[in-house]
This record gives sequence, C-alpha cells and structure tokens, in this order.
Amino acid sequence: MKGCVQALEEFKDIEIYITGPEDILKEAFSKFKYDKERVTFIDAKEVISTNEHPAMAVKKKKDSSLVKALRLVKDNQCEAVISAGSTGAFLTGCTLIVGRIKGVERPALAPVICQVKMVLL
Repeated sequence: MKGCVQALEEFKDIEIYITGPEDILKEAFSKFKYDKERVTFIDAKEVISTNEHPAMAVKKKKDSSLVKALRLVKDNQCEAVISAGSTGAFLTGCTLIVGRIKGVERPALAPVICQVKMVLL
C-alpha cells in the first residue's frame, strides 16, 4: 500500500488498479493520503496461495486477485502487474492469460532481491 501511494506521489501521470477484497483494501488505504481519482479497486473474492498447483489455481480461480489483474493487462486496461503472491501462479497466469510476445519462448522473471547495502534486480 505504501508503495502504491509513493508511486502516485512520484509519477503524476499514472493510475493504479488494485485487485483483492475491495472492502478490506479500501479500509487499509483509508489510512493514507493519496489522489483517489487515480486509484481503482477491483473486487476479487478468491486468493491463490503458494501451496496450490499454479496452473490449476489460475484455471480454477477466475475471481482471484491475480487472475483479475492479469485480465486487466490482457484487455489493455493496464500495462503491468506487480505481484507479491505465488511466483509459479504469476508466471503461469502470464503465459496462459496475457500470452507471450511473438518470438519469446519463455517468460522472464526479474525479482527484486534486497540486501543490507543494495538492491539487486
């Protein structure tokens, strides 16, 4: 949440779509001061956990925050997705829902790894 608010402050030309349980998200974000005109909450009732089979979870949980976020990209409503959830489900969902760029055989993964003195990508 804090990262979203910071991004809105730093980048004046962006809008942010946040998927998840809308009532919980709105309550959590009410603690922050931000431009509400640039944030859209998309309600999602299901969650994909890290102990689920990635492909099965993506295929079965259509009302999950991850699947809904990836659909926003597929439908050209958003340009990117940031996820702190299941990496396997995220990569699987990217391939199954968004699809690959022509000529790209496998999706790339660029995790941010924080260390004491630096951040690595």
